[in-house]
Amino acid sequence: SSLGLCAGACTFFVASFLSPLPLTLLFFYGTILGLLLASHTKPWIVKEKWGATALMVIAIAAFLFIQGRHAVAELLTFKGATQAASSPASAEAQLSSATRIDPYNDSSLRLLAEVRRLILQQKLSANPESADSQTALQEVRDTATLALEAAKRATERAPQTAANWLSLGGIYLDIGPI
Repeated sequence: SSLGLCAGACTFFVASFLSPLPLTLLFFYGTILGLLLASHTKPWIVKEKWGATALMVIAIAAFLFIQGRHAVAELLTFKGATQAASSPASAEAQLSSATRIDPYNDSSLRLLAEVRRLILQQKLSANPESADSQTALQEVRDTATLALEAAKRATERAPQTAANWLSLGGIYLDIGPI
């Protein structure tokens, strides 16, 4: 029975690599897995089996590396989301870093697209001088391209998430009149 519980805990452990989990669930599953492994009277790794020990050390190091990247990306996403209203350029930099670190998280891509949409709306509402209108138009085009790219990547990562499609549609509505 404890072997079945251990198999279930190992399944959750592997599933945490396949889809992002909140830190509390990750901690919970890791704790359960550790307690189940510690409860066995016969240890799985003994001194005579160096290959199994090395494999376990490599697996733990890989898990810590991957989850550390997820945690850093989540921290940058949080910082970017909190700075979006006051400083969109700084928020864009934070969110761009987060999407480079964890490119598979659609929520950070969606937030990046929304921040770029905010910057696009600010540029569209600004009235450039007549001599500088070509430069302003090129800046609007570049910003729109970046926003569309981020929104499209978010819809590719999670096509079932309606918020990603709403973000992409909102950007198209903003650039439709131009």
